[in-house]
Amino acid sequence: MMSTWVFDTETLPNRTLFSAKCVETKERFDIWRHEENSVGTLLNFISTENKTFVGFNSIYFDSVIVSAFCAGRKEIEIKRIADDLIVNRTPYWEAYKKYLLRKYIKGMIQLLFIGVTYFLGAMVIFIFLPSMEGMCSTLPYSSRS
Repeated sequence: MMSTWVFDTETLPNRTLFSAKCVETKERFDIWRHEENSVGTLLNFISTENKTFVGFNSIYFDSVIVSAFCAGRKEIEIKRIADDLIVNRTPYWEAYKKYLLRKYIKGMIQLLFIGVTYFLGAMVIFIFLPSMEGMCSTLPYSSRS
């Protein structure tokens, strides 16, 4: 049976998170780059057949981050790639070449509806909040202030 997974990535210099939730079953999958065997675990998860991944702006950002994660890059390098994509507006197709990456996610749907940005942001927060809570605890300031 085909399953649809809404996914997102988050990057900090010392942490990288891949988080996904299955639309049909509500099952969650979260993996931090610093966890033992995280690369193999993520590779196994995304390469399992019959999965479609859905994300907001995912072709331009998240798919590149996933590729860097799956290639075994460390958190600081993944953060540099993320900054290059965002700050320097490096096109994703150039980032794949520049950082010697390949595409790991095969079946992907990208959401680019500008009019529903706030709705999608709320959806992402709702879906990923428990995982992001852990990420915020690694920041040098309190996320609750």
